[in-house]
Amino acid sequence: MRPSLQTVMRRSRERVTLVIEPDSLRLLTTEGRRIKRWGSAPIPQRTVTAEGGVIDRAALATRLTALWESHSHSEALPRSHVRVAIPGHRIVSKMIVLEPDPPPDSDQLTALAAETLPGETLYRDWQLVGNPTRPELFVIGAKQELVEGYLAAFADADIAVSMVDAKPLALIRGIGQRHALIVDNERSVGTVMIVDEAMPRRVRFQLLDYPLLMTNEEKISRLTVALHQVINSYHQGNHAEPLHPAVPVYLTGLLGDEPLLRQAMEAALGLTVGTVSSSYEFPAAMPVAQFIANLGLAEKRS
Repeated sequence: MRPSLQTVMRRSRERVTLVIEPDSLRLLTTEGRRIKRWGSAPIPQRTVTAEGGVIDRAALATRLTALWESHSHSEALPRSHVRVAIPGHRIVSKMIVLEPDPPPDSDQLTALAAETLPGETLYRDWQLVGNPTRPELFVIGAKQELVEGYLAAFADADIAVSMVDAKPLALIRGIGQRHALIVDNERSVGTVMIVDEAMPRRVRFQLLDYPLLMTNEEKISRLTVALHQVINSYHQGNHAEPLHPAVPVYLTGLLGDEPLLRQAMEAALGLTVGTVSSSYEFPAAMPVAQFIANLGLAEKRS
């Protein structure tokens, strides 16, 4: 039986996002400004490395299939136009200032992105940032073998991906602040960022799966030190434009709601912890801090 036109149109409005962590998958779909489905599932060890590379493509495809099936009981979860965020550790980026007049078109920007990050084996994406009088081109690049490892697993699971983003960029978009500090505290890896004009000006990845970092307290302590070091480094390199003391820190990831993490930011570093403001309607039971990157994927212009 073929689906009705109404069913097809309803499904087409559902936007599917998936964030891949070294140890889990996080799924969230939106319909308008409503969160329609959300959930997470663990993936076996040594499926994806802490640095973000796919080791076991078959295991990842199996978990993707199971996740889709678990969210398709009452209505099938769309398998096309899926937006994906992958770990950003092995992704490079570069920013260049453009001439405002005449403004380059899309083809020219694509060519400029290739010149900015040359290499035939790179998967690239770009976006314009800044203001019309001082536009900048932000380019990211990843080795094709890294991206293709994920795309192959999705293809094996019969899922079509429409875009691949780096998780740090998705986090910035999900938080939606032009100036912010971000601490993304996951189980096996943490990320600290300084965001200025909605772009990552300083990023540090901290592996947290070492034997000496087994407890949440140890992981939080290590990330607190990492953020302190990143802030100091930023101030040393930007004497003319230091970080404003009122810039808040946003806490995301699996440990984003941990009271100890908030306490470390406020008491140890003297920072104000910000609250994510969003136009989406969040389900009461949804741990919002874990799905900020998904929201950023949903917000990305296609």
